[in-house]
Parts: sequence; structure tokens; C-alpha cells
Amino acid sequence: MPAVLILGLILWPLLDSRLGPGIARRLGWRAWPAPKRNVITGTIWFAGLAIIAALTLWSALAPQLCIPWPYNGPVCGA
Repeated sequence: MPAVLILGLILWPLLDSRLGPGIARRLGWRAWPAPKRNVITGTIWFAGLAIIAALTLWSALAPQLCIPWPYNGPVCGA
């Protein structure tokens, strides 16, 4: 997991610069906003960080808590 996270942090600006202008054209925008003013990538970034934080807290604070999963049985924190 840490390797994927580090790769994501490194590749995120490249993906944003490559895919952003195409998404802007589809949304009818003249240009893709700068990183600090972009609502779409900012929301995706914070949602990803929130998911990572929630999974970390879940495994640290409640390792006995299991969530039912239909395909391979319950998923537990630890």
C-alpha cells in the first residue's frame, strides 16, 4: 500500500496536467483551473486522503470490527 500511495502522489500532477484540459473542454470551460483553485481534483484528492485516514483509524482503533463483504466473507481491520 505505501508504494501505491507514493506513486499516486508522484503521478497525480502529471495526470492532472495531461487529463485536465480534456475534461475542461468536455465541461465547456475555457481552461483547466490552477491546482489550488480546482474543485474537481481538490475533491478527489481530499476524498482519497479521507479514505486512507479512515482505513488507518479503523485498523488501529477497532481491529476486531468486521464489515460484511458479499464475495469473500467479512473484512476485518487487523
